[in-house]
Amino acid sequence: MIKRIETQVERDKRRQRNNLIIGVVMILLIGLSSLGYAIMSKPDSSSTTSVKYGNLEFVKSNDLWVTTINSGVFYFNNLPGEVANVSISGNYDLNNYSGKTVYFVNINPAVNTLNYLFDGIALRVQEACLVGQNCTKADLPVKNCGENVFVFDVLKNETKVYKNQNCVFLEGNSFEAVDKLIYRFFNIA
Repeated sequence: MIKRIETQVERDKRRQRNNLIIGVVMILLIGLSSLGYAIMSKPDSSSTTSVKYGNLEFVKSNDLWVTTINSGVFYFNNLPGEVANVSISGNYDLNNYSGKTVYFVNINPAVNTLNYLFDGIALRVQEACLVGQNCTKADLPVKNCGENVFVFDVLKNETKVYKNQNCVFLEGNSFEAVDKLIYRFFNIA
């Protein structure tokens, strides 16, 4: 079969029509994929995980458990039942820190939760060193257990919380220890 000879105008017209078809298809693909992403990425409210513990409701949000305690919103890494095996000894009362400076020794990411807790209660929070411990930062104040000091020791195998005078020692898994301590402050666990 012999192919018909096309003029330049016909070739340009065919090329322009093909480019238009390809452009429309591309625009449709981009539009439909954006619409699909928007529909598929909407959070499903029916998949919200919540757990009741006493009179508190904990809701899972971004890998943290959120609850309201005394009209304040608190974030925990663990539910009260998940830290039941964490040993805690001593009496803990938030009023003891009201209007006072709170010191943190060997800070780590778990300190942020305690920092949030003391916001509005303590005068301020500050990093410090504990007397008798090797301090790597020379510019930090050195405190003793006569002051409100929280000491983190992640090198311990067992997770526990205990007091020695006004020092609170959080050993082992810092997130579990902090959660257990805050639950104790509010008489939850």
